[in-house]
Amino acid sequence: MTRRPDPESLILDDLSEDERRALLAGLDPREAEQLQVLGEAFSSLEADAWRDAQVPALRFEPEGVGQPTPFLYRGCVREDGYGGRIPAPLAFAGIAVMVIVALVAGVVLGGATGEDAPAQQARVDGRLEGARPVSLMRIGSAPADASGLVRMVPGRDGRMMLRAHGLQPTGDRRWYQVWMMRDARHMVSVGTFRVRPDGTVEARFDTAVDPSRYPTMDVSLQTAADGTAHSGRSVLRSRTAS
Repeated sequence: MTRRPDPESLILDDLSEDERRALLAGLDPREAEQLQVLGEAFSSLEADAWRDAQVPALRFEPEGVGQPTPFLYRGCVREDGYGGRIPAPLAFAGIAVMVIVALVAGVVLGGATGEDAPAQQARVDGRLEGARPVSLMRIGSAPADASGLVRMVPGRDGRMMLRAHGLQPTGDRRWYQVWMMRDARHMVSVGTFRVRPDGTVEARFDTAVDPSRYPTMDVSLQTAADGTAHSGRSVLRSRTAS
């Protein structure tokens, strides 16, 4: 069985004369003419013009190369072959485990000390009951039998407790306000309270005010018309809180 000539062999001048004639005889005249033109063009090339094809070098560059490493990735990356940084998922898993362990430890330790919110509040109130009392005396237009008592635990998480009796009930449009004063122009509001119909009150306040800087306790009767300023209508006042 004879080999059928390939048109590419004609272009590359890789056929004998008989094979060349047989191939051209089996082609359309126009196609045969085009093949001969291509063959002549290749034959005219110098040997030095033939070179191996140059395959471009391929390089994989991970996403994010050259950009700042996100804060959470720092210390949790590995270098690839081109100096890029790739997150290490196992490192993140380790961090997650440590966070969970820390949370569990906090719960266990908190339970061991018993310092839940109600217990802590009871402890602070116990300190209030043991604090030195400061007497509040009637002043201004207060009823004749009005008086009060303040106990305070100073500090960043300071607390104050006020007990009073003999005050006029406040109703809906009036209230009393506790102040700590250095003088008539320098004072800090501690909080507000209302008085029961029997003229008594017990109120507790969070306060970080330093009693050494504002040593005088004052209770004023306030209305909406007074805004946030002292009304000037004091009903109870201490001699000193120090």
